[in-house]
Amino acid sequence: MAIISFLNIGVIVLLVNLKISKTIPLPILQGKYEEFSVEWYRLVGSSLCVQLIIMLLSNNFTNLFYWFLAFMRRCCDRSCRCSRKHTKKLSQGAYESVNFGGSMDIEYRYANMLVVIFLVMMYGPGIPIMYLIAAVYFFVTYWTEKLMIFYNYR
Repeated sequence: MAIISFLNIGVIVLLVNLKISKTIPLPILQGKYEEFSVEWYRLVGSSLCVQLIIMLLSNNFTNLFYWFLAFMRRCCDRSCRCSRKHTKKLSQGAYESVNFGGSMDIEYRYANMLVVIFLVMMYGPGIPIMYLIAAVYFFVTYWTEKLMIFYNYR
């Protein structure tokens, strides 16, 4: 998944915007930039930075959103009490399905982290702001996953 995502985000953007002087019947390699110029970094590089910011927000805020939904589900089950003894569920399985979170899908999170690393290592020397965006991504991901491990996952 990490390789496919990296190809989709990083390599396809490069190939679509690259111009080769020879005529090739493919829709790629027909872009308007023959080399990495200031305009390429301004247009294509900024879209790559926006893509990293979208990854930062979407991955972490969806985790926090699901954690909030699980919290609200537990609150409704307990009639907004803090005690775990108060519940509306009649069976042990129903109680566990509400009060215990799901399993951690680490393969998706690890793949997203690898995509961020690959993108930053490929385009970071020309776009130094990507290092800062990656640092913020890993900081926010660390604390989000820590909260999810402590309070949501089994």
